[in-house]
Amino acid sequence: MRSEVECDAFATATIEQLGEDDPRCGYRLACFEACIPRTFWGVSGRDVTYNEAVFRAVIVRYRRRLRRALRHGYSLLFVGDNGVGKTMFMSYLLTQAVKRGFTAYYTTLTQLDADIKRGFRDREADVRLQAMLESDFVAIDEVGKERFKPDSFTTSPNPCC
Repeated sequence: MRSEVECDAFATATIEQLGEDDPRCGYRLACFEACIPRTFWGVSGRDVTYNEAVFRAVIVRYRRRLRRALRHGYSLLFVGDNGVGKTMFMSYLLTQAVKRGFTAYYTTLTQLDADIKRGFRDREADVRLQAMLESDFVAIDEVGKERFKPDSFTTSPNPCC
């Protein structure tokens, strides 16, 4: 979640750009607050050109059942090589959730780790963590790409050594 100052500045700029009565203002602000990458705010099913079968069979089906997924705690785990569409699929689902009035939150594992550590002494990081915990849908991206310092909470010793 972005700070209140960041959200106010973004809202003002968006209203100046689109006009106060434009319905896209609320959607853009919700995507901004949810930290969804701006590149994916307008993503639609027509933009999917890779892994289309998976998109139609899994992602579109999940999107149609967002309320049920939330009620029963159904989640998705995206696994694959770089460039196969994991971030796009996550962002698509989050933007669809926002359009349907749900709350959403996007973060990377590296950012989450930093927020957890800072949350003990930094009010802004604590607010972001609270927003994540209270969100209907959360996406944690870039798992496996992080580089942690030895004192990291998420670093665990290799059991083989």
